[in-house]
Order: sequence, then structure tokens, then C-alpha cells
Amino acid sequence: MHRFRAALFIGLILVGVSVAHAELLWDNFLTNRDGFDGLTYISSEKDTTIVGTWAGDDALFAQWVTVTGIEWLAVRDPLYTYTAEVTILNSSLTPMHTFTDLPYTATVVRDELFDYQAYRGFAEIPPVDLPPGHYYIAARLACDGAGANKMLSTGGGTINGVTMGVFQSDHFGIPWSLLGDLGAPQTDLGYRIYGTPEPAAFVLLAAGALVLRRRRRTWTGVSSFWSP
Repeated sequence: MHRFRAALFIGLILVGVSVAHAELLWDNFLTNRDGFDGLTYISSEKDTTIVGTWAGDDALFAQWVTVTGIEWLAVRDPLYTYTAEVTILNSSLTPMHTFTDLPYTATVVRDELFDYQAYRGFAEIPPVDLPPGHYYIAARLACDGAGANKMLSTGGGTINGVTMGVFQSDHFGIPWSLLGDLGAPQTDLGYRIYGTPEPAAFVLLAAGALVLRRRRRTWTGVSSFWSP
């Protein structure tokens, strides 16, 4: 009976994990009307007319999270086909996880902005478990020698999190830096982060611990029954 209950309990946990939906964990769309504040755009692209750049922003998590998706606000040249890339950095701007060749969706918000097409992009990534802390997220589009992609500013100078947006470029030889340190407007960039507030692995670990405690109680009871 105890084994049946344990198996049923684990089964219910697994079902709960499988049907869990991603939640909005961090929202950096700070301006009304699709999040863009009209201030500036920052290159975030690879193998377009530019060899490689990243433009990202920071996020704060007060608890463990599993990140599964990234949304961003940008402009692109719609005449070309792209894949997406996403990188997650720690608070020291050291890359921790980078994903390439990702499919992405683009929801057009304006047909023309800065001579480009404004859109909201979204890409799913393999689940990444992050402990509480301060991180940076960046996304970019990759093409094959043509096209363009620029991240849009948000908030009109309001800083959400700890710092303004950040930038890095192999093309220009620039390490990860705050936008303000590069002479760019001191602003945030439009990002949203999706996932679950607690990693599934920890839910299963808790379930296993509960089952183990129940088994120990059962074994203790049997030992007492057969002791002289």
C-alpha cells in the first residue's frame, strides 16, 4: 500500500511538472505602446552586415527559477531569414549559457521604424536553472552575410533592475560594457524572461525526500514490531 501511494504521489508530481506553463519571470517592457520609448536602438546581430554584436539587459530573481523563453523588442530588415541566439550572463557579465540556431517567432508591431520593421521576438531555450541573483540576458538574430537587427530602448531612461542595458561587439572589439560607458544613451532595453519560479528538478527532489521519509517511518515500525 505504501509503495502504491509513493508511486501515485510521484506520478502526480510528474503530471504537474509536465502540464506546467511558463510564467513571466521578468518584465523589462517599461514603456506603453509595445515597450519602445522612441529613444534609440542598439545593434544585436551576427553575420549580417555586422560580424557580431550583443545588446542585453539585466534581471533580478529572488528565488530559484527555470528560464525557458526570452522575448525581446527590436527592429530588423524583413527581407532576410534569420535564426536567433540567446546568451545568459552572471552579474560580472561573464557568459554562462549560450544557445545558437534557435527558431524564433516575430510579431510585427510597426511596419517601419528607423527604416526597419519593428517586432516582438520570442525564442524558447533549453531549460536553465538559476539560483536567486543578478543576471544579464541578451538575444540577437543571425543571418548569412546580410540583414540587420537592432534592440529597442525602453523606459525613457528609467532603470529597471540594477543597471542600464549592456553591449558587446567582436566586430568593434568592445567587451561587455554598460551602454552609458560607451557614450550611448543610459537606458534599458526591451526584454521579457519566461519560465517557472522553481526548477522541476527541485520539485522532484522534494517528492523523493517525502517518499524516503515515509519509507523510513515504515521500516522503523517493522523493526520495532520484530524486536524482543
